[in-house]
Amino acid sequence: MSESSFDEKQKIAEMERQLSEMKSLLAELANKPKRQPREKIEKPKQPKLDVLSPNTYVKVMSLVNNPLNLGTRPHGKGKIFRFENFGDIKSMFYSELLEVIENHPNFFQAGYFFILDNRVIEENNWHETYGKILSKEQMESVYNNADGAIALFKTSNAKQQNVICDYFIDRIIMGKPVDRNLIAEISEISGVDILERAKGMSDPDQK
Repeated sequence: MSESSFDEKQKIAEMERQLSEMKSLLAELANKPKRQPREKIEKPKQPKLDVLSPNTYVKVMSLVNNPLNLGTRPHGKGKIFRFENFGDIKSMFYSELLEVIENHPNFFQAGYFFILDNRVIEENNWHETYGKILSKEQMESVYNNADGAIALFKTSNAKQQNVICDYFIDRIIMGKPVDRNLIAEISEISGVDILERAKGMSDPDQK
């Protein structure tokens, strides 16, 4: 066999070896499980606030310590919403709420009732009014003399301060414990002598 023939055979053998390796590689790739395409992850969309309509239900809470009647018309006419206790909640149509506010503007400004729907505040730009009204939770913080109670009390309007004073007056009359230091500070800020008022109400002859 000539040298050239031997070289040709070596080249052919090398080519066959490479071809065999390529076939093996292709077979391996064909048997390899395909990578599943990544699922598109979508961020949850922020729910849009419902647009207020006349028939949208709105929750309203009483923030006074005695029964409260709210009517949609003057002189007891129209629809009446009665709240028996502090913290009671009633649902009414948005249109009814606007009628209640028109019929009881002083109650609204004083914070005798609290609108539990920020959409209403935003829609009517009542931020300034509500900046001077404490929520139920904030009032309870004052009642319980929690941290920052006096600071909260100072941010409330005069009418709501009187409501808070009446709460402590009632407690004193019923013989329930009160924080005398808290009472003294609230009396000074509000101008209402809570202890004297309670004394006069429990014993009218002492007035």
